[in-house]
Amino acid sequence: MDARWTYRKKHDENGNFTKYRSRLVAKGFTQILGVNYFESFSPVASFVTIWTLFALTALQMFKVYQYDVEVAFIQSTIDSNHPPVYCAPAEGYEDRRQYAYQLHKHLYGVKDSPRGWSKLFSSVCLTCGFSQLNSDECVFVEIVPNT
Repeated sequence: MDARWTYRKKHDENGNFTKYRSRLVAKGFTQILGVNYFESFSPVASFVTIWTLFALTALQMFKVYQYDVEVAFIQSTIDSNHPPVYCAPAEGYEDRRQYAYQLHKHLYGVKDSPRGWSKLFSSVCLTCGFSQLNSDECVFVEIVPNT
């Protein structure tokens, strides 16, 4: 699979341009189902789970806190039991067709990156004392005794 660089302008608190931020992104649209990947993964909480949590909150049985997390796939490493993932160098490198990179971390654009990040996020939540629901793996619960 190929890769490319994407750039974004960064601004300070006054709206003045400070620098460009670059990110290496894999061209995941070139992956072939069954060859480069076997399934896509997109963790989403089900509406039934959310409605149940709101109903229990309305009965004052629970307190619900919701967090939006900006994902950073580059933070999650590729498991050693995962088949190796290779990527061609981005444009701009000399002799780019003679080399290939073996990825050790997930990149944006790779079909399996959300699964790796979800595993990392789940492990962090579990070490912080949260429990993952069996019925919905996107929901984590912390049981705090009444004081």
